[in-house]
Order: sequence, then structure tokens, then C-alpha cells
Amino acid sequence: MRQTRKKFMFVSFIMAIFMMVMFPLNCMAYDVHAADNLATVVVTEPAEPIIPRDDLFVNSRASNSVRYLKLRVMLGDTYREDYSNPENEAATRVSYVDIPFISTWSIGFTESFVYIGPLPIDYCSLSITSLCTDSACGSGCNNEINNRIHHKNSIKNLNKVRNDISDSGYDIMLTLVSTPMCGVWDNHATGILGVTYPNDNYTLLTNASSISTNVRVRIMQHEICHMFSCNDGVCTSGADCIMNGGYDGRSLYTSDIWCSSCEGDFNPNAQ
Repeated sequence: MRQTRKKFMFVSFIMAIFMMVMFPLNCMAYDVHAADNLATVVVTEPAEPIIPRDDLFVNSRASNSVRYLKLRVMLGDTYREDYSNPENEAATRVSYVDIPFISTWSIGFTESFVYIGPLPIDYCSLSITSLCTDSACGSGCNNEINNRIHHKNSIKNLNKVRNDISDSGYDIMLTLVSTPMCGVWDNHATGILGVTYPNDNYTLLTNASSISTNVRVRIMQHEICHMFSCNDGVCTSGADCIMNGGYDGRSLYTSDIWCSSCEGDFNPNAQ
């Protein structure tokens, strides 16, 4: 998980409880105080295929020794609302994501793009730039997908995608939204930029236009690292790392973005 300001570590037993809270949902309802069923999240193919933008640096590093994973990039409705050309924005940012993975781990990504919705986020009556409030979105925030309390809860939205969209045929399932998010760990937390279960292959993160272009890429890289056994809060003291935000202002062509501790934790065979 990546969060603004302060960081939280995933707690395995808490995450296990969250992952159990997944029920099939099939009834559309937009009133937060109505019955608790939400529509099933569905995949829609773009009218025109979104063409991946292979970065020249990646092309120059690619070789037969690189193992390519299939990355499915799923664009939520808030992401499409935020950008005038969301397809181009997504393809451009994603093209940089695997640069350090190829250089350091010989792992690359071949991406494809689809639209998905509606997510719980899409039921919120507030602006996509606003966090949920108890008065507008129900009280108090919780992670379950069988209610609409705090539509922008990151765990609620991740679990809904995991519940409704199969990963068949893909190695990594990455959902992009454009709204601030919250969640409940030991306490209610805000400023959540992304969430991923350890060693799982689904992630959901915000790439809002208010975030710098560099950081949009770094959030994706950070969350994907959780899929390869990297954790929050365990970085080598004083060292820059993708897991502590240390590379947010550095060139996206940097070939190694891990501290020695996280490099030791990284398991290239986890996916």
C-alpha cells in the first residue's frame, strides 16, 4: 500500500480477514442509504484499441532473457472523467513502469487496456477530487463490498474488482482510478494512493491528474512491488527506495529503484 504523508504496513491476518469479505453482487443501486447490493463490475473494450507505447529504453534493454508478464490495465470511470485523453495518458505512464524491473530483475510487462465499471467509487455523490464524508457517504468507513459506506474506500474497491473480474489469461491486474481514497486498518486512514495484497496479482491505485507525472508511475511500481514480496516500512535506514517514496523525484529511466533490504525481499518468482 502507498499512502501520502505517513506509511502503513500490511498486517497479514487483517488482510486475510478483508479478503474473506467477498460476496457476489448483482443489483444496481445508487442511493447510499438504500439496499446494499451494487452492480457487478464489467469489462468494456475500447472502441479503438489502446496501443501500448513501448519505451525506447525498454526496447534497447529487451532480450530473450527477459520474462514478460501480461499486464491488464483497467481504467475506471473516474480516471476517464479526469483526463481529456485517458487512453493516451494511461499508455504513456504505463510504458515507463517496467524499466527498472527489466534492468534489475529481467521482468517486463506486455500491457493491454480495457475500461471497467461501475466501481463503488462511481456511486459517490461527491466530486472525484473529494474524499468521502460520513454525512454524504454513510458512517463509519468500512472495507466491506456489500455496502456503500465510504464509496472511495480503497480496500472495498480492490475487493470488488477481485470479486467481479477474473484474472484468467493475465499475470497482473492493475486498476487505475482518479480520486483520493481511504481505508480501515487499525484505524481509519486517508490519503491512500494504492492498495495491494502481499504477493497477490491485483492492485488498485489512484493516478489523478493532480499527482505529478513522475509519481503516477512510481505509485504503479510501488504497488507492483507488493506482488513480489516487498513490504512497507522495512527499507534500509537512510536509503532511497521505491517502497519509501525515495525515487519520486528521480528520473524514470533509473535502472535500480530498490534499497538493499527490499532488494533482498523481492521475489522475482512470486508472479
